[in-house]
Order: sequence, then C-alpha cells, then structure tokens
Amino acid sequence: MNRLAEEGCDDALVGVGQPGRLALEFVREAPSAHDAIEGVIEDVRRAVPNTRLIEQLSRHD
Repeated sequence: MNRLAEEGCDDALVGVGQPGRLALEFVREAPSAHDAIEGVIEDVRRAVPNTRLIEQLSRHD
C-alpha cells in the first residue's frame, strides 16, 4: 500500500476480493475520464511493475 501512495495512488480505495488480485477504485480529477484512467494505469504500473490490468470500469462509460 505504501508503494501505491508513493507513486501517486493515495486516492485509491483498495479491495482484496479474489486471491492474487487487487481491486483499486480511484477518485481522480483530470481534464477527461480517459486522461484520469491513463494516469491511474501509469501510476499503478510504477508502483507494481509486473501488474496486469484485468478489467477497467469508469462511471463515465
């Protein structure tokens, strides 16, 4: 969790519903939903380099 915060993910709500997976929910301000999502993905990949995105949802979809 500290690594996430250090890489700019201090706005993440973390859940662990399935073994081996983390669920992350963000409230992020950006010029667009796309920019916010791209920023989150970049931040998470810096914090957890071997991570793999399984699913991405947006309230703006």
